[in-house]
Amino acid sequence: YLRYFFESESFRQLLCSQVSGVGGSLTRAQPAVVKKNYVPLPPLPEQHRIAAEIEKWFALIDQIEQGKASLQTTIKQTKSKILDLAIHGRLVPQDPSDEPAAELLKRINPKAEIISQNTYFQSETYPDSWVLTTIESINSYKSHSVNPMITPEEEFDLYSVPIFPTQMPEHNKGKEIGSTKQLIQHGDILLCKINPHLNRVWEVSQQDNDTPKIASSEWIVIRSPHVCSSYLRYFFESESFRQLLCSQVSGVGGSLTRAQPAVVKKNYVPLPPLPEQHRIAAKIEELFSALDNIQKALEA
Repeated sequence: YLRYFFESESFRQLLCSQVSGVGGSLTRAQPAVVKKNYVPLPPLPEQHRIAAEIEKWFALIDQIEQGKASLQTTIKQTKSKILDLAIHGRLVPQDPSDEPAAELLKRINPKAEIISQNTYFQSETYPDSWVLTTIESINSYKSHSVNPMITPEEEFDLYSVPIFPTQMPEHNKGKEIGSTKQLIQHGDILLCKINPHLNRVWEVSQQDNDTPKIASSEWIVIRSPHVCSSYLRYFFESESFRQLLCSQVSGVGGSLTRAQPAVVKKNYVPLPPLPEQHRIAAKIEELFSALDNIQKALEA
């Protein structure tokens, strides 16, 4: 009972108000002062009942916390499974009236090779209306750099790796940006190429302004205006692609290892018919939204 009293917020605040010393870690509670403080003392049997009741509720709270952690793990695993089903054509039904992806690919890149089997996906199967092709076959991005310092007062939307968790680009003037950047546009997909952030995939959003959009050199830019950008983003977020990307980094180790753009672009992407790409992206967003609502309820 005494331990629980001394752990109570009211006693902790009282104790903190009575410390003395030169400040910081050198301040101390003085035993002579502490011993003058008051303690509410119930009858002895009630002290035992109080301690037992606190322990019961604390045990229940611990179980809830463990359950929350378990549920959070389940949500993460469920999202991974949803992505896995999506990129193998098992999340939404195929529509026979959809134009086959092979025809779409011919328009995107008439020289693109359509692959049926490859080193990384030999055991995988896809619907007949899908094709397997390399990332570079559908990527029309041509590197174009800009030096913001040349126009110091011009404003830019900067997509940097550190700001990624906010899902909002930084809005800076050219004079505030210290180096040359890549010029990007709405719908581009950014793949982080540096450890330990290889799992960061950013879909460049539409902004309500004409502010130029730029990205740091730590992003690999994928641009495919004839492919659903959200579908591509979800493919790049899938566990199978993440594992593949992690297996291909090079460098001296640790945070200095990087994925090489020339290698990454040789990897394969399963391509459904365009209408199915949109259906897949919409279904993923619907399911992820439901899971995110559960997550928010856990954190409330």
